[in-house]
This record gives sequence, C-alpha cells and structure tokens, in this order.
Amino acid sequence: MRLECPTLRLRFWRAPPSRAAGVVGFVVALTDEHGEEVRCRPEVEVKCWANGASREAVSCHRIDASRWRGSAGVEVLERVAVIREGRRLVEIEATASADVLGVRTGLEIEIGDDRYARPLLRVSRDLDLPRGLRTTIVEDFGAAMGAHVWNAGIALAYYLTSATDLRLEGRPTLEFGAGCGLASIVAARCGANVLATDRDGALDALRANCGATNGVAVASLDFGRAPPDFPATLAIAADVLYAPRAAADLATTLLQLPSLEDLVFAHAERPDTTLAAWWAAIAPRFNSITLEARVDPDPPCSSVFVYRCTAAKAAAAPPRPFLDRETTTTTTTT
Repeated sequence: MRLECPTLRLRFWRAPPSRAAGVVGFVVALTDEHGEEVRCRPEVEVKCWANGASREAVSCHRIDASRWRGSAGVEVLERVAVIREGRRLVEIEATASADVLGVRTGLEIEIGDDRYARPLLRVSRDLDLPRGLRTTIVEDFGAAMGAHVWNAGIALAYYLTSATDLRLEGRPTLEFGAGCGLASIVAARCGANVLATDRDGALDALRANCGATNGVAVASLDFGRAPPDFPATLAIAADVLYAPRAAADLATTLLQLPSLEDLVFAHAERPDTTLAAWWAAIAPRFNSITLEARVDPDPPCSSVFVYRCTAAKAAAAPPRPFLDRETTTTTTTT
C-alpha cells in the first residue's frame, strides 16, 4: 500500500483527573482513504509543532506500525506531521477528525491567547450518535475538568439513545456534574425535560453548550447540598465518582430526591475503593442495580461501566443487551 496520501487522524485520549489540566494525551494514527490504518516502515516519524515554532516541540512514541502516542502541553497540538527521511508525507493543522469509543467526530482546534493563564485548546466536537442524533459540543482543554467530554460521558450519551425502557419522553431528568452537557442534551433530544447541574465554575461552558437545545435548563449544584426544587424521576451522571468525598457528597444529595425512580451513571474504572463506598451509601434507596454495559475505549485506557439503579418503589427493569466491545471500539470509516 502506498504511503504518499494517507489521512492523518488525531484521536484524543483523556488523561486521568490527577494529571495537570494543561496536558493532553493523544494518539496519532495513519489511515488510508477508507479509514484503514496504514502500516509504516520504521523510519517514519510523527512530530508535533508549537504555535510558530521552527522545530518540533515533542516527538511521539511509536505504539505499533500505524500509531504513535504522545503527551504534551496543549499548545503543541497546533500542527502534527508525518515525516520519512526528511520529507513531509502528510500534515494536519487547524482541523482533524477523531474517534472516541467508536463515535466519529470532527474537530476544529483553536489555540488560546494571552488572555488565558495557561494554554487553551478549544475543540468543537461534532458527535454522531445512534438514532440519527448529531450534536456539537465545545470543549476547553486546559480549563476545568468539567470542560471536557470524557469517555464516560460519551458512553452515557450512547446508552441514553438505546435505553427505550427509560421512557425519556416528557420525563423529569436531573444530571449531576453535567460538565459540557452532552448527556443532558442527548436526553432532551430524546424527549426528556432536563435540569443540567454543576458547580458555579462550570456553568459558563454548560450554558454555552445547552443554550440551543429545547428542554434543558441549567442550575448550580454542589454535591452535598440540597437539590433544586425539581421533580426528577430519573438522575444521570458520568465520571462523578472521582474521589471518596465526592461520592459521599453526591450520595447525600441524591438521596434527597423524593420522586427518584431510576439512576443511570457511567463510571471510569479506577484503582480505589470509591465505588464500594458509593454502593454502600445508595443501596438502601434501590432494589435493583444492573451493570448495563462495559466499554473498553480505543486507544486503550480505563474501561467505562454503565450502571442502572431502580428505586425500591418502582418495578425493576430486566437486564438488557447494550453495546459489545466490537460495536464500541470499531473505527467509523470516512
């Protein structure tokens, strides 16, 4: 296969929350015009340039014959090139395409300026989800953790489009830690009446993303506080159990929802006891807890688990097939 005209695809890989906010992990994959990865000779290199730099700012580490992995400050991601023996084979600048959990997206990259205390990478991500749902989410790498679409958020959004027995049409739904608002937007577009909540510092990004979607309201809510006066029968959340204190505080708030019937949350696997403490805290409220899906992202990182909890006063829904690994990790071709 000739290497002169491949497509360079940039896949964003979320760093764990403990990493510096201004650092982004990423994978670069070379593909042909059909989206199939191209095997490259050992002398092929992938390099990244900073804004206006005359030499590469970081060299990626080769994973296999088609992919390279790197991690660097977001300002280096303005330009990525593939080079063989000093000759540039392909280069990507202000735009790229990406696959996260098998969801094909389009990216527009904007580098932050001197108004920001640290470099900012603003990404407009076009997500194509099942049932013909397409939405655009703006992320700010280098800002707060809630300003990103994390893998668990995509898994939750994907689940909401497939779980027809959740009866989303007209259903009062509250999202905890909504971040960029992806799951809230998807729930609203499936017919739910949604209240998207997060802490004060995350509300600007949340309002910006949800503003054009009917059926989504935005409110401030810190875990541990009393929830807003909203008759939610469904609660949703993604990647909010990042520390034992956060899990305990969220349980305190969750258990104050008097009309709650179902809880659906997605959780990225972490090597701690947070999830066990969470189950102990919420168990008295629910009589059915079902693992709905396990998603293994590509490129490899923490697995994501989607759980559904049904309150004791509601009829428990039987387990349902969701997405298998092949469905969620297969790259969508262009």
